[in-house]
Amino acid sequence: MGDDRPYRLATDAGPIVELPVHWSLDDWEQYAYLPEPHIGSVIESPVKVAEMWRAELDGMRHYRCLFNLCVHPFLSGRPGRILALRGLIEYALQCGDVQFARCRDVADAACADPAIEPRTVTPPCVDPAVYPA
Repeated sequence: MGDDRPYRLATDAGPIVELPVHWSLDDWEQYAYLPEPHIGSVIESPVKVAEMWRAELDGMRHYRCLFNLCVHPFLSGRPGRILALRGLIEYALQCGDVQFARCRDVADAACADPAIEPRTVTPPCVDPAVYPA
């Protein structure tokens, strides 16, 4: 969630490419229901979710960002939800400027792009009393 586009991280163990995600593009936040603990108490309408995702896709297209959608089969695989997801995919295909790609291919492209400067990762200082080694 550090950006809206893929970015590279320089670490002591080697380079890493981050493919950013956002809670609004995760179906868990829209469809999951957990009676206990009280963290997922609203099941959204697939129509509302598809509308939100379409607006996000349009915004990400405008700013040339990565639309990294996370869907779980047990959540988005329900009949009404899969129709909404299909509608989103069909819309994206009709846009003409949306490319579908595997995460590996997006990461490889980011790794090969000299315009994406590696960012430095600074590990946080943690109190050993709180997080013992």
